[in-house]
Amino acid sequence: MTPPMHLSAVAALDTAGRAVLELADAIRRADMQPGDQFAALPELAASLGIARGNVRRALAVLADAGVVEIRVGRGGGTWMRDRKGIVAALSAVLEAPVPGETLTDLLEFREVLQTTAALRIARKADPDVIRRLREGADLIASALENGDRATARHEATELHCAIALNCGNRGLGDALLRVIDQMSVIGYRAGGDTQQDALLVLCDELVRAIEAQDEEAIRATVAQQMRISFEIGIRFSTDSP
Repeated sequence: MTPPMHLSAVAALDTAGRAVLELADAIRRADMQPGDQFAALPELAASLGIARGNVRRALAVLADAGVVEIRVGRGGGTWMRDRKGIVAALSAVLEAPVPGETLTDLLEFREVLQTTAALRIARKADPDVIRRLREGADLIASALENGDRATARHEATELHCAIALNCGNRGLGDALLRVIDQMSVIGYRAGGDTQQDALLVLCDELVRAIEAQDEEAIRATVAQQMRISFEIGIRFSTDSP
């Protein structure tokens, strides 16, 4: 399947916005935790293939969202602070997919990618990866039980990113991360939507299906996630000014 035009255009931009996307994915890929230090700006820019000025502006966006802490002067640098702010940073540089063909194409693309990634994980059955996904699903359930939907949404995004990063195919994982980035903007801006609870509950069902290596259940659960995501996206676009 060819990537949607809207997604390809966003990913190809050599701007501070693209740098935010690249840095967000790098943070997830390296599993950076609070207190971890980033490489110096010249090294960071070189590794991303993006001009220093754009990387500097991207770090400022991440700092505004509380993802990183930038210290200036002697002993200065950039340190990881809190991954919970990543989606807020993405929301600052990405537009939510619009209803109609753009949203439909993105969801169809994500369904193919996410199903394929989940099936690959189920077939490989790496116990460390399965354990990581189970821990993520349990964190979502705990947050929902405590009424903390913001944390539940964050952990759901982390879970889906973990599926992308652990599917065993870099191209597939990178493409899935990009669609997750795009779709997470809708979830962030439509935070009060009651249907999001149903979407969050399905995360546990997906992990259960992966654990059981139930390929039919994997396909059905991902398809249901995409249907609910479409309904949320349409309602969000209708309610937005």
